[in-house]
Amino acid sequence: MNRGSTGSMSRYLLFSNIALVLLPMLLVGTLSFTLVGSQYRKETAITVRSIMRSVEAKSAQHIGDSRRLVEYLSARFADFESKLDDGDRSALQTAQATAQGIRSVIVLGSDYRVAASAPLRPESIGDDYSRRPFLVDLADGRTVMSMPFVNPETETMNVAVARKERNAVVVAFLDLDALSDFLKDLLFSPKDEAALADATGAFIAHTDRRMVRERSREDSHAELRGIGGLYLKEKKTETRSFLAAGIPVSGTPWTVLYYRDAVDAYSLIIDLAVRSSVAVIFLAFAAVVSAVLSRRAFSRRIRALLSYIDRVEYGGSEDLRYGDDSWREFREIGNAFSAMSARIGERETALRKSEDQYRGLFLLSNAVTLIIDAEGGNILDANPAAVRYYGFARKELLSLNMTDINACDEAAIRAEEIAANRERREHLHFKHQLRGGEIRDVETYVSRVDWEGRNCLYTIIIDTTERRIAEERLARSLEEKNVMLREIHHRVKNNMQIMSSLLHLQSRYVRDPADEALFEASQNRIRSMALIHELIYQREDLSSVDLSEYASNLVRFYKDGAVRAGAEIDTDCVSVSTTPEIALPFGLILNELISNSIKYAFPSDRPLKDGRRIDIRLTSDGDGSYALAYSDNGAGLKPGVDPETTESLGFSLIRSLSDQIAAKVTFRSEKGFHVDLVYKK
Repeated sequence: MNRGSTGSMSRYLLFSNIALVLLPMLLVGTLSFTLVGSQYRKETAITVRSIMRSVEAKSAQHIGDSRRLVEYLSARFADFESKLDDGDRSALQTAQATAQGIRSVIVLGSDYRVAASAPLRPESIGDDYSRRPFLVDLADGRTVMSMPFVNPETETMNVAVARKERNAVVVAFLDLDALSDFLKDLLFSPKDEAALADATGAFIAHTDRRMVRERSREDSHAELRGIGGLYLKEKKTETRSFLAAGIPVSGTPWTVLYYRDAVDAYSLIIDLAVRSSVAVIFLAFAAVVSAVLSRRAFSRRIRALLSYIDRVEYGGSEDLRYGDDSWREFREIGNAFSAMSARIGERETALRKSEDQYRGLFLLSNAVTLIIDAEGGNILDANPAAVRYYGFARKELLSLNMTDINACDEAAIRAEEIAANRERREHLHFKHQLRGGEIRDVETYVSRVDWEGRNCLYTIIIDTTERRIAEERLARSLEEKNVMLREIHHRVKNNMQIMSSLLHLQSRYVRDPADEALFEASQNRIRSMALIHELIYQREDLSSVDLSEYASNLVRFYKDGAVRAGAEIDTDCVSVSTTPEIALPFGLILNELISNSIKYAFPSDRPLKDGRRIDIRLTSDGDGSYALAYSDNGAGLKPGVDPETTESLGFSLIRSLSDQIAAKVTFRSEKGFHVDLVYKK
């Protein structure tokens, strides 16, 4: 027994046991870690935004207090002339001292020079502020705020808030260092940072005041300001990593920025990951130990089972039961192998019997039979009938390829295969060459079989040479008969034309118009009969006539007569193929109807408003049956004339010919003359 090392079930079970323990833990751990991390990040974002809202509120409060202060003072000093009295100066000092975060307040006159200040600074009286950018174009009743700037005296970040009321301009200088102190008190962790940035991103307040002094800036402040929801943007410096966000300060172009230390923020998650990893490692070790012990026990049973299978394979075991001390599953596998071995033996016996029967049928069959390799075309086996038919010795025949005996070239073989597939036939027509060089016509019937483990073609060959010769004789005989029939129809047509010509010559000597009309009617009838023989002579199929073509030719004969009568013949005929026996009476009936209408339907003394018209309609239901609807809009039948009983030659012929082909004919004389002829096949 081949026991290759392409795979190991025990190794598979070893890794399966480990995977069964570790995969659920890893899946649960990963899912838990993801959920906890997501929730923790949300909580962090909520905390950060809460802190930023507090900073934003405090900043707005500072700005609001300064705005209210300058509004109050500018209203109070709106009408002063050039100096403040003692009461106004006292009010100014009190307002500055009680205002939180206001470093100083100055009052400017209409010429934008300092008239008063708090705290009092005599040296500043008279200073010109007219060129300060934030005071340019300052309108009455309007409050403006300057860009943040560093006070050169105190090296602190300040911002000026100014308002003009008539003669007075009040400017309050807000100290932003107080906001930096406020930011420190709100930090979630000592490792975090918070800041306030102006419209350009420059820090005007920061938990690290060095950032303000050095005029550092946050280049992505606009992006952080636009972050919404519970999202924090990761930012990295040269030494640290932060989770950052920002919100705008209402009423200002400033932005509150908060930088959450990423390591500190993720410390809980990292601790959870470490603890989970320790647990996974411990359980992995336990799973490996358990799997190794299971593998050893399993390997012992496998080796015992393989030993038993060897005994079953080579017939060395009389006891079909697998050991009682083994596991139930392996015992069942062993018994299954024993039962399988018995069934295989039974099938091999049946297969040998079937092969013997097939071999007997193959050898004793009188049909020429070959076994051919489906890939290369080599002859692999041949029965005695094939050896006798081709004339080769058996050994010589088995050394040949089908191309050696098939006289058709590759193109002809391919064309025959395509034709057989298109015609959905199971046999192919070829020419095979015998040993003596004779070429024989054959039909081959091919079936795919498995022969000694190879894909082969079981081919039965039937000689059709004599049948082909007989078919060619029949075809020649049929062609000769067709030529003879065509010649007969041609001669009959010529004889009828001669008869028509003789009648025409004879009619020249007739003086009575009635007799002349009889001669002309006979000519027309002969001409209609000659026409059918002409049509048959012109067709490949001598056994059928197209009634539509027949009717069109008859109408063409009467064209001149219809023109003389002032009538127009309108035809609408479908193609109806029928036998000459049916077509001839049809033509004679149509001939009688057309000639009758031209002669009698349109007398010259009865003009018609709608013109003189003859309608011929031929329809069919597709099975060889047809219906002829003939009508004219002429004078109709004379009173007292019944076409069903009158003895006139024309109507007698119509009735007689209709009975001859078992057709139903009906006549009507309403607004002209109408005839309906219905033939059922």
